[in-house]
Amino acid sequence: MTPMNVPKYLRRLLLFAILISTLPVVCLGVFSYFTASVSIVNKVEQSMQQLLEQTRMTVEQNLQIVEHTMKQVAASPLLAKGAYTPLQPREFEMIQELNHLLGTTAAGNSDIRSLYFLNIKNKWAIFPNKIFDLNDSEREAFERLNEQVKLHPFILEHSADSGLSLADAGIPYGFLFAKPIPQYASEANSLVLSLIEYKQVNRWIANSGQFGSVWIANERMQMIASNADNDTQTKPLEKILSGLVTQASSPTGYAKENLLGETVYIFYQKSAYTNWTYLSVVPISVINRENYGIAWATLLTGAAIIGIMLVLSYKGSLRMYSPIHNLYSQLAKDKQGRRNLDELDFIASSLLNMRQQLANQGKELHKYYVLKLFQGEFLPKEIEEKVLLSHPRFRDSKHYAVLVMKIDTFEGIRFREADRELLLFAAMNILQETIPSPVQLSPVVMNQSLICLVSLSGVSQELNKQEVLALGEDVQRNITQYLGISVSFGVSRTFSELSLAQEALAEGLDALKYRVKFGNGSLLFIEDVEPISGSAMFRYPVVLSAQLKDAIKLNDKETAQEVLSRFIQALLQHAGTPADYQLVLIRLLSEILNQYPFEHGPDQKLIQDLMAQQTAADIEDWFMRQVIGPIMQLIEDKTDQEHKKISDDMIRCLEQEGYSELTLEELGVKLSYSPAYLSQVFRKEKGMSFTEYLTAKRISVAKTMLLETEDSVNRIAQNLHFTNPQNFIRSFKREVGMTPGKFRALNGYQGTSEDEA
Repeated sequence: MTPMNVPKYLRRLLLFAILISTLPVVCLGVFSYFTASVSIVNKVEQSMQQLLEQTRMTVEQNLQIVEHTMKQVAASPLLAKGAYTPLQPREFEMIQELNHLLGTTAAGNSDIRSLYFLNIKNKWAIFPNKIFDLNDSEREAFERLNEQVKLHPFILEHSADSGLSLADAGIPYGFLFAKPIPQYASEANSLVLSLIEYKQVNRWIANSGQFGSVWIANERMQMIASNADNDTQTKPLEKILSGLVTQASSPTGYAKENLLGETVYIFYQKSAYTNWTYLSVVPISVINRENYGIAWATLLTGAAIIGIMLVLSYKGSLRMYSPIHNLYSQLAKDKQGRRNLDELDFIASSLLNMRQQLANQGKELHKYYVLKLFQGEFLPKEIEEKVLLSHPRFRDSKHYAVLVMKIDTFEGIRFREADRELLLFAAMNILQETIPSPVQLSPVVMNQSLICLVSLSGVSQELNKQEVLALGEDVQRNITQYLGISVSFGVSRTFSELSLAQEALAEGLDALKYRVKFGNGSLLFIEDVEPISGSAMFRYPVVLSAQLKDAIKLNDKETAQEVLSRFIQALLQHAGTPADYQLVLIRLLSEILNQYPFEHGPDQKLIQDLMAQQTAADIEDWFMRQVIGPIMQLIEDKTDQEHKKISDDMIRCLEQEGYSELTLEELGVKLSYSPAYLSQVFRKEKGMSFTEYLTAKRISVAKTMLLETEDSVNRIAQNLHFTNPQNFIRSFKREVGMTPGKFRALNGYQGTSEDEA
């Protein structure tokens, strides 16, 4: 058998056999390779976790030594005495002893750079080679530090973004061990601090790292120590680590990431002692060296197995093709051109034809069952077995209705009475295409009528009626469009049991009898032509009307549109005539315009425009464009004008007071507004807070006075109503970046800069 003479299906079978025999070998080889790779990674992880564990223990051992030293220092009676001692000449000897104790303790521990004693209550401190009084800003900084010690009694990081703000007080960046003095007092008024520099932690981990670099990150996932040669990886590594450790459920683990264009493995371990994260970065190239030997062994073994499977696939395919060829030969025995057909396609086509024949027979059988349902010949159990089994929607629904259609007349159309059955058949096809199949049972023809039973949503009686109306109108429109005939529908009342289908059919036929009164092309509901009770009393939506007016008052357009939509929906849900709806809409319009009059006024033309709207969407759009929108715009314009006047009045008051430290409470009394409202208005108009504006103005005036007058800094602070010169100097430095004296000197002033002195 040459390749050209091989049957189509046999060729496909051979390809499939080859694929199914070789694919598992390939998959197994790939699986083995990756399993071995994962095993290598796991071994590397174990090694790296041990390395990180050793690094962590080294760091924590040093920290514990420092902590032990701090406990000994804190327990000294000399420190306890110093906590209650003011900085006075008569206490000089005791303070010198305290200074000596701190110096010798720091010298005895190479890990501690400096020791500090802070007497917060009495406003003095001992720094290395320095004993001094604390100013207000330094005391505030150390009080905040004392509060942090209560929350984090072990170790604190002092950095530019840690929030401790101790650099201005003379404490370098690093790690602080803080102990309250007295140690066990409920409210400690003094602290003893030890400082460990960042570079000291780097020395602790300098010799760590077998395959890659070792890093330490703080609680905020910022790198605080590393033995890497450069810090180019720091920022990208912080970004990766932030998401990695935050999402991790285990304190240890690893992840494969891309770091500066290089694929790396990041191994991490979180410390419960300090909440620091220890991590090591290992390039994937280091790990891949172990994988090359495994890859070659897997490749050679897989190639040998694939060669054996190819031979077996060929022989097996020939045996499997034999029964398929025999079946094809039997089905195509008497058909011409069978040698040009694909064997399996021909078999599938034959089975599809058989299935289509069975489906057609099933449709006819189902119509027969529906016909018997309308004739009342089914018991409830038979309905379940023969009708509902193929319609799940009807099994779950408990609301049904029957639509009965009749042709109105044959006068003036191209068809005759003899064509009635043909037209009913055509109308049945249109109905089946128009009404969704899950909603309908198969329509049937009885007594020159087309009958269809539909399932309804069942949310409410009114919605059921609207659903039937929409379906009926769609069918009427399509029949008129395609057949050019007029038809009418009679609709039964909603019922909940299919066993009542026969009575519902009778109601639909009864409704059609009222064509005499309503004319051709009607869609008649039995509940309308033969009502059981009167319609419910119409009610004006008072609550929604009030909500709409409140939304307009608050200038909330989105809420106003949503409430207006609910108002119109609630209106149309009630039974009533078009005149009833128009009266309600006019009342709503009148209420809005009476409360918020605008230039149009409630004139006759506005009412006529409202009455000209055709749909609920048109009405809603008209209200928003012609009434609510313009009113909201007027309210917004008026509010903007009022806010501008208030902010201008606030600035005028500041200018009159010479930019003194005027408070919002004082302005509120002057302008008769609450301080909160004034703050909100000023920020909205000027884009900054009132305090920020006042400070900026005062500093601007101060710069002018510094350059154009010879007034001293004290004099300028007094003229600008600062509480004291120090407060003025701090504010000026915070805004300008330098002291007033330095500002004068840089701009050519030759006098004395007393603030610098």
